[in-house]
Amino acid sequence: MQEDSPGRRGRARITAEEYNHSLGKLLSTKRRVKPNRKAAFMAAFPVKASPRLHSDEEGVSVLPLKEASVTHPEHSKTATTDETTRAELKSPVEVRQKLQVFVRGLLLPKTLCLHLDPETSVAALKKRVELESGIQSQDQRLYIGRNFQLSELLSIRNHGIQQDQNIKLRVGGLLGGGSLEDEKSRSICFSELSDVPGRSWKRLARQLGFKEGQLDQFEENYRGDLHEQIYKMLDAWWKKQDNPADAPEKLRDALQAAGRADLASQVPGIAGTSFDIEQCARELAAHYRETMKVTTHPKEKHMAREMDDMYVNLQLLEETNIPSPVSSSETEMQAETVSQSEHLKASNRARCIPDLPKSQPDKEKGLHVQKISLDSYKDMLVLKSNRLLIRAEAGYGKTTLLKRIAYDWADMKTKGDQTENQQQSEPTSVLERYELVFMVEVNRMGKKFDIIDAIFSQILTDSKLKKRDLEQYIHDNPERVLILLDGADEISLQRVKDAQCKNGIDLKGVLSFKSLKSCKVIVTSRQKTANELLTMHAHYTKINIVGFDEKDRQKYVRKYLANFQSDNQNSFLEKVNASETLRSLAEIPLFLWLMCHTWAAEGKLPDQITNLFGDTIQLLFQHKESKETDEQVSDTETHVSKLGRIALEGLLDPNGEKLHFKEDEIDSEDLEMFEKGCDVGLLSKRRKCQGLKTVSHFSFIHKTFQEYSAAVYLVDLSWTDRQAFDQYLSRIFHGNVESVEYVLRFCCGLKGNAAEVILQRIGDLLKQNELNKSLHRISMLLLFEAQSESLVKYFVETAKVEFPYELQGSIKKVVLNGNNLHGLSQVNIDPLPSLHTLDLYRCGLQNSDIGAIIRLLASLGDVKKVHLTDNNLHSNVAKALAPFLR
Repeated sequence: MQEDSPGRRGRARITAEEYNHSLGKLLSTKRRVKPNRKAAFMAAFPVKASPRLHSDEEGVSVLPLKEASVTHPEHSKTATTDETTRAELKSPVEVRQKLQVFVRGLLLPKTLCLHLDPETSVAALKKRVELESGIQSQDQRLYIGRNFQLSELLSIRNHGIQQDQNIKLRVGGLLGGGSLEDEKSRSICFSELSDVPGRSWKRLARQLGFKEGQLDQFEENYRGDLHEQIYKMLDAWWKKQDNPADAPEKLRDALQAAGRADLASQVPGIAGTSFDIEQCARELAAHYRETMKVTTHPKEKHMAREMDDMYVNLQLLEETNIPSPVSSSETEMQAETVSQSEHLKASNRARCIPDLPKSQPDKEKGLHVQKISLDSYKDMLVLKSNRLLIRAEAGYGKTTLLKRIAYDWADMKTKGDQTENQQQSEPTSVLERYELVFMVEVNRMGKKFDIIDAIFSQILTDSKLKKRDLEQYIHDNPERVLILLDGADEISLQRVKDAQCKNGIDLKGVLSFKSLKSCKVIVTSRQKTANELLTMHAHYTKINIVGFDEKDRQKYVRKYLANFQSDNQNSFLEKVNASETLRSLAEIPLFLWLMCHTWAAEGKLPDQITNLFGDTIQLLFQHKESKETDEQVSDTETHVSKLGRIALEGLLDPNGEKLHFKEDEIDSEDLEMFEKGCDVGLLSKRRKCQGLKTVSHFSFIHKTFQEYSAAVYLVDLSWTDRQAFDQYLSRIFHGNVESVEYVLRFCCGLKGNAAEVILQRIGDLLKQNELNKSLHRISMLLLFEAQSESLVKYFVETAKVEFPYELQGSIKKVVLNGNNLHGLSQVNIDPLPSLHTLDLYRCGLQNSDIGAIIRLLASLGDVKKVHLTDNNLHSNVAKALAPFLR
């Protein structure tokens, strides 16, 4: 092969070494290499670059006498030839004129004018810019022409940069650098975007929702200045954004739709983002610590009490599917749970709640299943199941329980941040396994039922975190996330099933266990909706809230009445425990709050549930009014009665009881009453967005208030429109009487002739079915509310009332004051082992009745006290009775 002359090779020659490892032999070839390729090649090796490629000195540039070479670690000598060396020694010194370039950028205080050698690398150029502006070289992005980015591996001449060339500087690799929510970064981004789209900017504007007339206005206002037209359009779009966190994604989508996908990837807040888990946890904790409180007034939210000051642990039972006989060891396993379970049944009977729905498979066969007592929610969280269903009727504290979980997690996170440098040998709480906890109110979710949307609309309302990033984190780390879904019974599950949620995390998938299977989800619901949830996913672990036992009631009362004397607190507890009705209702946290509220305000507690609710509603009205007069009481009854018509129709709705009323379905005449009911706290009003339309609906703060209002209206009808009154009673007694038990109880407690008519109807039903225990129980409760001696006498004489057997074991005191019991020997009373006090004031007893009293005490079993004041008995009666008192 003919050898090339040194002149032909010149400075462009270089010796390259190629290693063929498979042959284990060095092969050397000679090639002509372009300067730019040489620079890129050498930049990949950890050797000192040639001064020729990186010279940035002032004055004339002198080429080196010897080219840099690539040296393999195993060889100490450079592979070269004599010809190359001789050629380089003979090369003349070249003198090159420096290039003048201008570096412009919105973050620069002024345009930089630099004089550079054409062979200056872009990396060296960035160093110069850093010295002039303070912007770190690693944050600099240099562009020429139509958004062409300069490479650090090449020189400015390799990029074709000419004399007086303009170079654009951007920061952070994005359009302007930081987030769009930062005003300075947004200004930079929009300014640079305004230089790019050119005449196609209208396509982008249309994708962002602008109309043709608006585009014409931009052109008219900034005629001849295309940059300003685009900038003002982008700025106007930004100002219309409701959620700034979603703006980058919208802008990116619009750029892609306008055919500029190259720009979409550079929008701040989109490319290269990562979810800040610690920031999210801090925002959640701050929200929960501020808002997770115990409500102590249905309307005045500012009266809520701190969680630690008011919360009392709820009694929880895990329901298993393990068959268990009634008298099995289950009761022995749960020494304290026995009474709790019985309390649940008693309160369910009082509220007409079935123990368990007959529709459940395990109950169809008449099975009794084992229930395991849980000490606290922490026992619930360690269960293996990732879907927990907390079941209880309204007022049992389902929401408060979830609030407690969220609050404890937030408290743990806050204290953990304060002591993060302290080492802990093991987790101090089961909540530590969760990086994020979300408590979502199901009834406040949008029509798509997207959990991510709900989190941002309910909790992270002003967060700079991105929805897509949070969604991705939850999908990637489901076991580190706890989701609390409160109030699944407050919406129609059919709406959830029909919802179209294309993005995000849809509620239907979570409830049906089709998504987030490794994520622990806790759902609260009333019994009816719980049954529907079990059709969506049959393997929920079922947790029942059974309310307060006696110890819990004491704790709650002493916390609520903390500023009252202990004697006052004890008097309240004695009053509650003395009444079977009040004691049963006090197991329900909501009703116990009502009693405490009434006691704190009035200093007394009514015996009848009708009086309790009447006083409570009166208090709600008086709280908003300036004067307390007789007219005010009458006005209150008028308002409640008008509300009662719609309330009663809702309870008797043939399609199922209706507890929510849309504003557009209420007559204008009644709307004022509903609004005032909201003002005093008897009702609540909520607004929901359905598309572009806002819909308002009303609901009573608790179903029992709706029942009371319905009863007030029904009693008014008994005076004003007897025909309508009889028609409503026919609908009630031809249907499920137990479902409107409280309406009937309130009607009897409100006096008037309604009680007599209702009890006569009950008597007629008992004639048809004397063995109906439920009707006997309701009759007793109605008689108690009516407090009518004539009605009691009528029912006793006609034997229309059978004393409920299940109550015999819990009666501790019998009061027969003012009844003529002369001739007591003719009365036969079955033993009552639980009875310890017998009051017989002014009962007309004579000395001839002492023997009968002795036989009565002997048959009752365990009486400790007998009160016989104001009877015609001789002074030695105490001695005669003493041996029969325990």
